[in-house]
Amino acid sequence: MVGFGFLIPILIVGALVYVVMNGNGFEGKLSQDRRETDARQIINERYAKGELNEDEFEQMKKKLTD
Repeated sequence: MVGFGFLIPILIVGALVYVVMNGNGFEGKLSQDRRETDARQIINERYAKGELNEDEFEQMKKKLTD
């Protein structure tokens, strides 16, 4: 029984690595919202700089909301 004591730290480290690598469950929704916000901001900036015309701007906005 004493010989298996080394497994506990290994299991703890493995669990921590798993949580860090896979997120904690909240990351999926939050990161998706952030990506959409970032994409909207980029589109707005490109439109403001004149890189996109009005049609392109509206098409990209529509794709983000679909």
